[in-house]
Amino acid sequence: MPIIKLSTSLALLACAVFATRSSAQQSIDSAYSRQITELTPTDSRWKFSTELVSSLPASLTVPTPLKVLGYVPGTLGRLSYVADIEDAGLVQRRLEAIKRQLMKAWDAASDKYVLTIEPEVFWRRGAPPKRLESR
Repeated sequence: MPIIKLSTSLALLACAVFATRSSAQQSIDSAYSRQITELTPTDSRWKFSTELVSSLPASLTVPTPLKVLGYVPGTLGRLSYVADIEDAGLVQRRLEAIKRQLMKAWDAASDKYVLTIEPEVFWRRGAPPKRLESR
């Protein structure tokens, strides 16, 4: 039994060393992380975020939402929709429906500030799909 315990302990130690080494090599996108922290409410009774989402690893190959959208998700007044093969009219109707729901909830919860929503559509393929004409 001591041999099994020793080998288990060595395996756990190796995992801990490897995890520390690999996490030390991963850099964090500080601009994205700073904005997420600024947008997250703070309250001593509640924890609104975790370390898993309060920062984002930096990558040379995968852009952050901040780089793609120009802002981080959750930015007040910004409503982004990523479209792919949907009809442009359907995308606009969906955005308007979400905008109406947000405005209704905002008006019910707050009378201090006017909320302006800026909808923005990001087409994955660069533009709405072309319709095939039926013959």
